[in-house]
Amino acid sequence: MIKKSVEKALGVDIFAQALKIFLDNAEKDFILMNLYIEAEDYLNAKQLSHKLIGSCESIGVKKLPKSLRKLDTNLKNRYVKREDLKEINTRFEELKSFIKTEYLIEINE
Repeated sequence: MIKKSVEKALGVDIFAQALKIFLDNAEKDFILMNLYIEAEDYLNAKQLSHKLIGSCESIGVKKLPKSLRKLDTNLKNRYVKREDLKEINTRFEELKSFIKTEYLIEINE
């Protein structure tokens, strides 16, 4: 789920702090992105999907950025497949669960 090279480069303590910040911000961004998509506000949804791609990649998250890139492209075309959005949200929930378990981080929900 997460590239160990990022953890190794930062050290466990700093990486755990970075994960906490990432999760707190990503949680809000995912909620907003879903609301924008539901409201068919594709411009704001695209801005958040693009931001989430960068955030995921900077922290070393695997798989989720690829799904977000696909969504980002679809948002540009003002089209979203519900199954793609469901997959992204499922992957994010799995990521949160993994981080909570693996790094013992509490998430502000």
